[in-house]
Amino acid sequence: MHWLWFKLYDATLYSQDGRYVARRYPQALSLTYARDIDKQDILDATGQEWQRLGLGDERQQVRWLGALSNILPDVNKGDRLTFYVNEQGLGELWLRDAPLGLITEPGFPDAFLAIWLADNSRDPALTRRLRGQP
Repeated sequence: MHWLWFKLYDATLYSQDGRYVARRYPQALSLTYARDIDKQDILDATGQEWQRLGLGDERQQVRWLGALSNILPDVNKGDRLTFYVNEQGLGELWLRDAPLGLITEPGFPDAFLAIWLADNSRDPALTRRLRGQP
């Protein structure tokens, strides 16, 4: 993923059979950062994308951002942040190989993954690559 001419991160999607199917869990989205990014910048971009995608109402977005804010750290160049959604559809955030916390807010996993996987994502080429589409 690039912003203007700056590389932000590399993204990889994992599933049990190596294919993307919406809401078929477990799945994991892993982002390996190419630069330092403050937690607040990540939260702001996440909220903006949910608004742009029309996901959740304002109260849901506030709850989702609050839950994410409680566990999300600043990231540094080379850090790998992974969002893992288990068989029950609950999302867990990991930094490198250490769990940061579970997010139990209803709808959060689908909304968070939609930033990268929705048909109308900001970067359709990245979405196609993550989904394994041409």
